[in-house]
Amino acid sequence: FHWERDGALSTHALLATAGKLEDVDSHLQHYVQWVLKVQNQPDPHNIDIRTEPKYTIPDGKPFMGSWCRPQTDGPGLRAKTLAEYGMKLLEAGKEDYVKQNLWTGDKNKNNGGAVYHDLDWVVNNWQQNGCDLWEEIQSNDFFWGRYTMRSSLEIGAQF
Repeated sequence: FHWERDGALSTHALLATAGKLEDVDSHLQHYVQWVLKVQNQPDPHNIDIRTEPKYTIPDGKPFMGSWCRPQTDGPGLRAKTLAEYGMKLLEAGKEDYVKQNLWTGDKNKNNGGAVYHDLDWVVNNWQQNGCDLWEEIQSNDFFWGRYTMRSSLEIGAQF
């Protein structure tokens, strides 16, 4: 399975510990393509696809079994990771990739880009109930959820 929360955190750690962008760029590009793929499909559980907890590999379909849904920290974690990646790409002169995949400037192309799409969710849904880290209870006031949302908006504004 691909877990949204774990995928974003692991990818962020990979980016943060890389000696240079070239060492991890292909891995990050694969992650971006994965995010764009899984976020552009209908959700079988009648929630926003961006808050699904996990997907099957390699097809990228939402896990069909019972699970605590929605997981509202996923969009913020992904946006933070991908915005930081986007800033590194811009520093490296790779603006075309950013405009095609992370922030397109057009909501009809990749939902505005992976970063835009997740930040848009955060802005419009930050008060929504979500699952705790242990996936047992729901609330709209988990500290880590609010922190990831705030952090993603700060990084997104810099991006």
